[in-house]
Amino acid sequence: MKKHYMSVLGTGNYQACNYAITEENHDVKAVKGSYETKYIQAAVFQMICYDFSDGDKITIFLTQEAKERHWDELKRELEQLIASRNQNISLHDVMVREGMDDDQQWENFNIIYSQIDDQEQIIVDVTHGFRTIPMQLFTILNYAKALKDIDVAGIYYGAFERKMKIDDVEYSPIVDYAGYMTIMELANAANVFSATGNAKLLHKITKKVKAEGFKADTPQKQDLSSLDKISLKIEQLTESIQCARGKASSKYGTSIQQDYFAYCEEKAKVPKSLGQGNKTQAIYPIIQYIDHSVDEYFHNISPKSDDVTVGMCTIEWCKDYGLVQAGFTALEETIISWVFARVALKNSVEDFTGETDQRKQREVLSKMLTESKRGKAPDTVSKLGQVFSEDKLENLVCISWKVKQCRNDMNHFGFSTDHRSTRKLCSQLNEYYEEFQKLKSECE
Repeated sequence: MKKHYMSVLGTGNYQACNYAITEENHDVKAVKGSYETKYIQAAVFQMICYDFSDGDKITIFLTQEAKERHWDELKRELEQLIASRNQNISLHDVMVREGMDDDQQWENFNIIYSQIDDQEQIIVDVTHGFRTIPMQLFTILNYAKALKDIDVAGIYYGAFERKMKIDDVEYSPIVDYAGYMTIMELANAANVFSATGNAKLLHKITKKVKAEGFKADTPQKQDLSSLDKISLKIEQLTESIQCARGKASSKYGTSIQQDYFAYCEEKAKVPKSLGQGNKTQAIYPIIQYIDHSVDEYFHNISPKSDDVTVGMCTIEWCKDYGLVQAGFTALEETIISWVFARVALKNSVEDFTGETDQRKQREVLSKMLTESKRGKAPDTVSKLGQVFSEDKLENLVCISWKVKQCRNDMNHFGFSTDHRSTRKLCSQLNEYYEEFQKLKSECE
């Protein structure tokens, strides 16, 4: 991954100081490295970009006034630092506008974004420049993370006026604000979940934050580990919904019901102090938000819940989060589960279907509904009439048939003869689910 250092040059009357990278151990600050210069751009390059190599680059964004006041001097210093390393690191100055109106801001967006290549590791200095330009940098970096798969390794600010003395030497600290990018990523994860019910991005971020915390040996390691485990369980639950894992599998040990209770068990282990530490404060509210959403749909599920209860909760989730294909799959199978349960109230399912295996029993019930719709099996209609009244059976057969046709259309990738538009499929999931809900309520 190529490295790219980006900075903004301002127009201020800069003064030389000892910029320093500091570390704190048991409330005692120590200097890891320092560099004396009037230009923070040179200090960050010297101390932060020490691992740059051939093919990496530096880009300095500047207005016309900044160029006239400071560029020649800064350029000489950066060229000297590059030369001292004997490496082919390119240096670019790129003109930008002050961003005083909407047109200038969009122009700057296009200029800055065009300088970013795919899959770069970017280090940014936002100390100087007209305030709108560093602000735009934050926004563009977040945008480029999604579209160009970049990695933001650090966002630095040289606190010139926040001087400190260490061992009788005065320093101006360089602060890393990369944590703000994590907050933006978390906001994106919350938006993705809110729109799609997908928690994959959230777990990816919590996993990264946990790894960073363990690497830095933060005292919040246990809390970060707890958050990562919870987000993993949420991801597994949402994946089970997306993959329509309604029936528990003894072979693979995964289902919507099992994953929901695995999530609940992990949630119960969370310490009361979680969310109070610095690194967990931004993550925990999102976990709480998702937890509220999950409970809103699945709070009726218990370890003894039947397939119909799990199915109804899942269909609600699928239709609200746009998982239309999984929704139709869940709806058809839940109708069969409900018919199975209604038969079991009055008959032996084995005697009713002539099968001992539950899977085959379900196949027979599904076939009965299909044959009843086609009017080719009066004996089947008569048999189902033992369980449902004539009007309810007619309604059930009609709903089951419509759902089956939609499911087949989607499962056959649109190559079925009964082809529907995307918009129609979305609306029909809601429509047929409401029809089934009404029928179910009338029969119970």
